[in-house]
Parts: sequence; C-alpha cells; structure tokens
Amino acid sequence: MRSFRPKSLSAAAPTMPQALLDQLAVGGRAVMPVGPQGGEQVLTLFVRGAEGVEEHPLQRVSFVPLL
Repeated sequence: MRSFRPKSLSAAAPTMPQALLDQLAVGGRAVMPVGPQGGEQVLTLFVRGAEGVEEHPLQRVSFVPLL
C-alpha cells in the first residue's frame, strides 16, 4: 500500500477512516471535516508521528458526506 505525506479530504465522515490513516506516512498530515451529517462537524488535522496519530481540531465547518 502506498504511503502519503499530505492528504486533504473534502467530504465529511463521522470519523477518519482507519484505511486512510493507515496510508499516512510518518511525518504526514491529513485534513478532514469530522462529524455527523447534518450535525456539528470540525475540520481536523491528523498528524502521524512515530508513536501514532495525533488529532488537532481546527474549526467548525459544514461539508457534504463522504460516500
């Protein structure tokens, strides 16, 4: 499976899919809106370090669902 350093997703999901986190290389970052469809969503930065993935909420948003 290919590893990525930067990744941006433009559709929301209740959580970041594990399959996408698994593709994130050490030192890589991903930005994705997280939250329920029609509910409060938060644009969230995910950063993979040597010890795992850290989540950093950035701001409230409203996006279409990830299908």
